[in-house]
Amino acid sequence: MRRHGWQRPLHPLQVVGVAVYSVLVACFYAFLGIFLGNRTAEITLIVIFSLVAISVMFLFVRCTAIDPTDKTSFKRKKRKAKSDTVPKLNYRFIVSQIVVRFFRRVERKLLRTFIKRKYLDPVKMSTGMEPLLPFPLVMKDDDAISPNLNEDDISFCALCDFEVKKHSKHCRTCNRCVEGFDHHCKWLNNCVGKRNYTTFFLLMISVLLMLIIEGGTAIAVFIRCFADKRGMVKELHRKLHVEFPREVLATICVI
Repeated sequence: MRRHGWQRPLHPLQVVGVAVYSVLVACFYAFLGIFLGNRTAEITLIVIFSLVAISVMFLFVRCTAIDPTDKTSFKRKKRKAKSDTVPKLNYRFIVSQIVVRFFRRVERKLLRTFIKRKYLDPVKMSTGMEPLLPFPLVMKDDDAISPNLNEDDISFCALCDFEVKKHSKHCRTCNRCVEGFDHHCKWLNNCVGKRNYTTFFLLMISVLLMLIIEGGTAIAVFIRCFADKRGMVKELHRKLHVEFPREVLATICVI
């Protein structure tokens, strides 16, 4: 069972993606970003491109490393194991809770006495009114806990032999159930699901922005190769320190 996208063996498209990214970044710094003809525009564009390129690299590593596996069965076993063990008394925690609850009760009494608002009463307070509370210490009942999953929300995967959530799907490539399964991305060598969908979405936006910047810069440099022939030849010799034909630079821009 694959846990994340960096687990071997790596997919060939994953290696190709890293190689293409490296070539695009190298070409931008070596041939595109420094031949716009305006020093201010070059510095500004290089800074923006650098930030976007770093974001792409970070999000790619992060999205590939996230484990989107449905861990419902593991959580239930862990919860059951905790309930079976004999709890140890933490006197420091108990004392702190007593103090905190005391101040909460005092605050509630003060609020009910001096401010006549029904929604401040935790018994009558609705869920929609909770964000409107102006006092950070007015909270829900101390005994309130998050509800457990209903049995209707639990399904069983015969391939994993585990209990999973109803909207989870089994990925045959990774041999696991993924919560909120969207698709298996070969470029990441990982599944895209609920746990890493936001990171994947941000990665796609960053990649698109990076390609727009590089594509627009390539078009601008390509036009300048023919609109400003003498200036481009002098700038190529001054910045690259070799006789570099502008036709080759134009070809790199097209590629």
